[in-house]
Amino acid sequence: MEVNHVRTLVPAAVEAVQRGAAAAQVTVQEFDRLGALGCFEGRRALLLDGVILQQGPMDPPHANALEVLTEAVRAVFEAGWRFRGQTPLHLDQFNNPMPDLAVVAGRPGYNQGHPTVAALVVEVSDSTLHTDLTAKAEWYATAGIVDGSCGIPGGLWAARAMLA
Repeated sequence: MEVNHVRTLVPAAVEAVQRGAAAAQVTVQEFDRLGALGCFEGRRALLLDGVILQQGPMDPPHANALEVLTEAVRAVFEAGWRFRGQTPLHLDQFNNPMPDLAVVAGRPGYNQGHPTVAALVVEVSDSTLHTDLTAKAEWYATAGIVDGSCGIPGGLWAARAMLA
C-alpha cells in the first residue's frame, strides 16, 4: 500500500508518526477502513485505546479451552443469541477488542456492523491473565457489559466477576 494512500485514511496518525510522536490514536472507523483495505491480512489485529495491536498465534490449550467454554455457554443460553468467537466488539471510538467469546442478542446471519454490547464476554487467559482481569475488564464494564469470565486453558477458572 502506498504511503500517500494511508495518509488520506488516517491523516492524524500519519502526521503524529512523522512528528516523532510515540503513539497516535486510531479510531474504530479508521481501523475498520485499514482492515477493509487488507492492511491486516493474515494478522490478528485489534484496537485498544486507539493503538493497533497484534495478537500472537493461538496455542492448542487456548483453542481447546475456548472450544469447551463455547459449548458450555451455548448450553446455558436459549434461542435468540449469537456466539461470536474472536470477532470485533466495538466498545467505543477507540476500542475494538476481539474477545475470545461474546454472547450477543440476535440471530446469526447478516447484521449491520459489529455489535457494541454483549450479554457475556469470555476471555481465555494464559500469558494475558493480568491484562484480561484489569484493563480489558474495565473496557468491558465501561461499555456496559455487566458479566464476564476469565479462565486459564485447561479448564481451571482463575476468576469470574460481575464487571459493572
